[in-house]
Amino acid sequence: MKKTLIVMMAWFFVSVSGFASSEFDKVQQLGLTHGNLLLGAKFVDSGDFVPEREAWPGTRRYRRNSLVVAVEARTQRIIALFEEYPALSPEDLRKLVGTLVARFGEPTFEAHDRMLFWYFTSKGKVSSEEFERLRESGKVPELLAVAKFYCNQNIIDFADKKRRDDKAKAYFTVYSPALIKRFVRIETIHKQKIN
Repeated sequence: MKKTLIVMMAWFFVSVSGFASSEFDKVQQLGLTHGNLLLGAKFVDSGDFVPEREAWPGTRRYRRNSLVVAVEARTQRIIALFEEYPALSPEDLRKLVGTLVARFGEPTFEAHDRMLFWYFTSKGKVSSEEFERLRESGKVPELLAVAKFYCNQNIIDFADKKRRDDKAKAYFTVYSPALIKRFVRIETIHKQKIN
């Protein structure tokens, strides 16, 4: 009986680990990078990151200046990247948005003139046309990753300003909902056990 239980536990661990590894591999194959880090890949600290508090149980966070990396603690694989831009000039904003579009392609959609979203499935980036078709049909794509840029100003209006002393606050994040939802679920279960 003990031997059977041990074999079943080992099979379960390998199955769960394989599933997680498979999900990480799918995300990594999308090739989404920011700050020379690849979403889904193993985080290798070059020595200039400072450990921070964990975001959710089972995760770790590291910071290098304004760039924050969230990783799964056990595998050290990257589940999210986040960068803050506290004082962008109009020219800085134009360059940053241009860099993001060059890296990820045209956004899947924009919202409220302040946010740009890029959606990714296992087939790659969801185009704006495909997104509109899905939205009209009421379907939701199974997302492997999301990239989001947010600015506290109207992006186009602010980018057209000529004065360099005008400043905007912004942030960019790229993350995997498929990977993060496991940790959010773990945190929810953990909180329920405490209460």
